[in-house]
Amino acid sequence: MNNYKIIILLFIIFLGCKTEKKNINIAQNKNEIVNNLDSIKQIIPPFGYADVIKTVLIDKNDNGRFDTSIATFEKDLDDLKFKSSLKNNIAFFKEDYFDNLPLDKINTADFNLSSKYLLCNGIKLHFISHKKLGNRIYIASIINDMIVDMKWIYFSYQGEMGFTYYKLFNIDKNYAVSIRNYEFTDEPFKSNPIIKYKINSQGKFIRYYDKNGNVKTEQELGFVKSNKRQEKWVEIKENKSLYNDVNFQKDKENYTDYYTYMEANYKDGLPIGEVKFFKLIQDSDQNGQPIFLSRKKGKLIYTETYENGEIKERKFVK
Repeated sequence: MNNYKIIILLFIIFLGCKTEKKNINIAQNKNEIVNNLDSIKQIIPPFGYADVIKTVLIDKNDNGRFDTSIATFEKDLDDLKFKSSLKNNIAFFKEDYFDNLPLDKINTADFNLSSKYLLCNGIKLHFISHKKLGNRIYIASIINDMIVDMKWIYFSYQGEMGFTYYKLFNIDKNYAVSIRNYEFTDEPFKSNPIIKYKINSQGKFIRYYDKNGNVKTEQELGFVKSNKRQEKWVEIKENKSLYNDVNFQKDKENYTDYYTYMEANYKDGLPIGEVKFFKLIQDSDQNGQPIFLSRKKGKLIYTETYENGEIKERKFVK
């Protein structure tokens, strides 16, 4: 056998070894996250409702639904095949994921994990559905079989008089997760501002911004660098962490809502040091709508202390 044939034979053997090794790795990782999954398949983005980037959708039809693209999107959600309960405990959940539902009322068995996932820089992104909290879907980052972080990305509800509420999402080819809420009520169609997230190297979902520089909206005020929050930030939003806090509930008659005025410092998209939450004070117009220019902070309600992006302590002001 001449040298040329020997080289060809060695090359074929090398390819065969690489293929066999790859198949072994897939088999070993088949049940990495949960037990009893028939298969785990990877999704290549984009995935989700592509029109979530639009500020206005067409009117719903006679059945109280959006256009046919919603039906296609929801079929894709069904194809995620939520089959198995999580084997992790519930320590990864946060109170603000669930309206009026404290952590001690959450049962891991009520959650199902998707058979399909996305892989972003070695971090698995699985979808999680909840059986008893309506039609809800979350996306979770998983490292070493543990859930690191979660975001609520999908919800659909149709109530009385055909009122319809949607939380829709899309994941683009760069793994940016876009989320937008829509409402059809007796008021004109409402489309909330889009919110985007990306996964950092630690598996945290951090706010992502298309443009750098100063940001000033009705909900937030701050500076963006490298598409992430940096330095001092102010955020005004409904704060579900207050729903189940004993200290706050004792004094809730002094509050008209659960909105807070947050002051924090950020580095690379994560809060650092002490974060302060104040009662939001604002005036209303003759129709009862908030006058955004009147918004200011009231008394301090509680503080949170962060280290490496993780909350270490929460203190309520008595």
